[in-house]
Amino acid sequence: YHHFANKQDLYLAALKQAETRITAGRTAYEKDLRVADLKDQFEKQTDADRVADAQKVFDQLKTELGANDPFITDKAPGVLAKSYSRLAQKRKDSGDVENALKFAEAGLKLTPDDAALAALRDDVQVDVYIKELTQMFKTATALDQTDLAAKVQRIRDKGPQRYPAFVKEAETSLVGRINSLASTDRAGAIAMAKTAYSIFPESSIL
Repeated sequence: YHHFANKQDLYLAALKQAETRITAGRTAYEKDLRVADLKDQFEKQTDADRVADAQKVFDQLKTELGANDPFITDKAPGVLAKSYSRLAQKRKDSGDVENALKFAEAGLKLTPDDAALAALRDDVQVDVYIKELTQMFKTATALDQTDLAAKVQRIRDKGPQRYPAFVKEAETSLVGRINSLASTDRAGAIAMAKTAYSIFPESSIL
């Protein structure tokens, strides 16, 4: 009887082992299918530049594969960044420079060493600053020297070919603004003229 019980124990243990192996195999197989499906979705979303959906799938893949998987560290970020880059270019071409800048910056988070994308980011940032400052010079009641100096410097550095036209328009707007301010707030107008001249020392009008 004892001999029989031993045999049965062995048999049950072997059965349990086989069951564990089958379960593990099935789990691995299901995971492989899930990963293959997610990669397929990721490819479709990035091909169509649906970046929000692609980002979600990328996060799911990160959970499935782990943060150190080569697909997560090397392949996927580059593919997703290309989508962001295409979207940034499209937005820039249509004149929506604010969103172009957002897309370019999102792409650079994924691939910080992408020189072409960095150049595109610099380019649209110049557009954004020119648009913002041109608008501000027409309506400002005071100028923030530090913020302004940094932005003007950026336009000068990253958009030298656009800088002269920007200065010309800035001068006209600022002179008009300072003159109209002078009738109601002389001290404010003088302060603004001083700041404006310190930002654009090359301007004879200011």
